[in-house]
Amino acid sequence: MKLALLTASILVIVGTLASAAPMFPQCPPVGANTGCEFLITVNADGTTTLTADSNPPNNVPYDSTPGVPGDDVLVGVLNNSSTTVTSLPLMSNTNAFGFENDGGCSGTFGSSTNGNPPAAQCQGGAFTTKDPTDYESAGATFGNINSGLTAATVFLSLAPGQSTWFSLEGALTASNITPGPVGSGVPEPASIALIGIGLCGLGLLRRTRKSQ
Repeated sequence: MKLALLTASILVIVGTLASAAPMFPQCPPVGANTGCEFLITVNADGTTTLTADSNPPNNVPYDSTPGVPGDDVLVGVLNNSSTTVTSLPLMSNTNAFGFENDGGCSGTFGSSTNGNPPAAQCQGGAFTTKDPTDYESAGATFGNINSGLTAATVFLSLAPGQSTWFSLEGALTASNITPGPVGSGVPEPASIALIGIGLCGLGLLRRTRKSQ
């Protein structure tokens, strides 16, 4: 009987630890979460893939409390391409950029299950409740937020193999977020073609001047 109870207790503990292990550890523990609820992966060809963690405790917003659903989520970005990613367009069918002073770096989760992230992972190495800085991290900032608060650009300096994170407003699902094609330190083919045309034009101009 005692052996059976011990075995059951061990299984419960193991099950609890397994459920708490984050699928996406690119985000620090914040509030109810131990990692990211969503991960945006930049693929080798520059396209992006968004995946959601369906396991507790990371399948709910980080500001959730028992009996009270939250409305803020952690999003990680992982660069699996061979170039440094500098920007990530992000669209939503909700007002995901309608910030409310309680982002992941607001410092307001000290008494919750997993507390605040390390302050060093926030802008300027400090917590703040000023929007949008509280939703940013040391590696991700927002710009070009539209008037409907449904689209913005996430500015990064994400080297190959590196990751960062940020937070968004709303109890979002994967269907609410659409990442666009990333910008990087390498010109896109169209830009390279334009540069080539420009260089050809300069060459012709020089030849014309020499012949005059």
